[in-house]
Amino acid sequence: MKEEIQLLKLIRNFVIKQLEGLDEKALLHIPKGFGNNILWNAGHILASQQVLHYGLGNQEINIPKKYMALYRKGSSPKDWSKTPDVEELKALLASTPQILEADYEKSIFSDFNSYTTSNGISLNNIEESIVFNNFHEGLHLGVLSSIKKLL
Repeated sequence: MKEEIQLLKLIRNFVIKQLEGLDEKALLHIPKGFGNNILWNAGHILASQQVLHYGLGNQEINIPKKYMALYRKGSSPKDWSKTPDVEELKALLASTPQILEADYEKSIFSDFNSYTTSNGISLNNIEESIVFNNFHEGLHLGVLSSIKKLL
C-alpha cells in the first residue's frame, strides 16, 4: 500500500497546485454544465477520503466536522453561507495523507465496514478503499482542472 499512499500524496499535491493563485471569484465559479466549483471539488475529495477510510474503518475523522456538511456527496456550494477557508483546506489536503499512512502502519483499520460505492464498486477492506479513493480523487482532479480551464 506504500505506492498507493504515495499516489494519494501526489494527487493531493496536484490539487493544491491547482488552487494556487486563484481568487475567491475563480474558486467559486460554477461553469454552465457543471454542478459544483473548484473549491467544492477540492473539499469533496478531502471529506470523501475521510469517510471512505476513517468512517468505514470505524475511526474518528481527522478534519473538522463542518467539512462533512460543506463537501459531502450531494452537498452544493450554493448552500454555503460563506466561503470556506482555502488555506485551511490546503493544509488539510496536505496533512491527511501522512496521517493515513501512519494510521495504516498502526493497523487501526482492522474493523472495516464493507460498502458498495455509487459506481457499484465493493470496498471490503481498507486496501480496497485506498485504491478506490485514489480513483475518486483522480476523477475530481480532472473536473477541477476542467473548470479551471474555463475561467
